[in-house]
Amino acid sequence: MKGIIFAEKEKVVVSDGLSMPKVENGDILTKTLVSGVTIGTELNFLTGGCYSQPWPVLPGYQNVGRVMEAYSQSSPIKVGQRVYSHYWYRPVEFIYSGKKYVKDAGAHLEFRGGPPVHPNLIPLPDDISNEEASLLSVVCIGIHGARRSGASIGKKVLILGLGLIGQFASQAARALGACCHGFDKIELRLEKAKELACEMVFDGKDPDVWEKIGKEAPYDIIIETTGNNNLLDCALKNVAGERNEEREMVRQGVIYLMGGRDKVEYTNMLAHPKETILMHSSHHTRKEVFEALRLKRLGIIKISPLITHHFSPDEAPEVYKRLLAGDPKIIGVVFKWE
Repeated sequence: MKGIIFAEKEKVVVSDGLSMPKVENGDILTKTLVSGVTIGTELNFLTGGCYSQPWPVLPGYQNVGRVMEAYSQSSPIKVGQRVYSHYWYRPVEFIYSGKKYVKDAGAHLEFRGGPPVHPNLIPLPDDISNEEASLLSVVCIGIHGARRSGASIGKKVLILGLGLIGQFASQAARALGACCHGFDKIELRLEKAKELACEMVFDGKDPDVWEKIGKEAPYDIIIETTGNNNLLDCALKNVAGERNEEREMVRQGVIYLMGGRDKVEYTNMLAHPKETILMHSSHHTRKEVFEALRLKRLGIIKISPLITHHFSPDEAPEVYKRLLAGDPKIIGVVFKWE
C-alpha cells in the first residue's frame, strides 16, 4: 500500500511498498479518504525536535477513513461507515535503504487497521466533510486549551501564534465568551483570526508590537502555541496579577503552554510577584471531539475557511519542503487519497 515516510531528517518519501496493517481478530480495516497534516508536530518530528523518534517514521495522527472490512459480526462499526481516528493503528512493515522496519502506523497511509472499540476512533456524522473531519484533533487541541486555561465571559485572552491550533483556540475562547486578541507575524493568519474570532490582532513584525500589546494588557490568559521560549518573558510582563490591599490575589493570570518544547525557560522574577500560573497541555479528550462536532454543526467553530491547501499524497515531499520553508500562504493542509 501507499504511505508517506519521514525517512531521514528533513527527507520525505512516498512509497507504494508498505505492508497492509497487521490486523487482529475482531479488528476493522479502513481505507483513507483524507488525512490532515498536524504541521507543528510533524515538522518537529521531521527536524529531530522534542517529539522525534528514530527514523524512519510514519508521521501524522489525523485520519478520515471508510471501513472496508469488519472482522467480527459484533463490531459496532460497520462496513461503509466513515470514521475519524487519531493514535489508532496496527503496525506496518516496510523496507527503506535495504532494511526492514516495523512501525506504528501514522495517519498518512492508504489503509489503517485497529479495534472497533477504542477511545481514539470516532464514527462521523453526515454533516461534516472529509476535509473538515481530518483536522478534528487540531480543532480539539484548541478547544482543550481554551477550556482548561479558564476562558470565559469577562476574561481577556491573548493567543500567541495563529497557526491552526492558535486559530481554533481563538474560536473556542470566543465561544466561551472571552474577549480574544491574537499575535502572529504572518498576514494571512492575522486576517483569518480577525475574520473568525479575534477582536484585535497584533503583527509580530511591527517593532512596536509589545508596546501596543501593553496598552491592551493585562490579559487574564495568554495561550502560547508557538513553542518559542523567547515569547514567555513578554507574555509574563502582560499577564494579569493583581492584589487587593490585603495582598490577596484578585486577578490571577494564566500562561497556557501549548507548543511542544524541550524546556520551559523564563525569568522567574516576572512570574514571582504575580504568582502567575503556568499550565501545560497534552492533546485532547474523546468528549471534546464530540463537542467539536456539535460546535461545527452549530456554526460556532469554523474549519473550512482555514483549509488553504489540498494535495495528493504523491506531492508530500514538495509539501513538506514548503512547510519547512515557512510558506506564508499555508494555514491548513490535507492530503486527499481518493
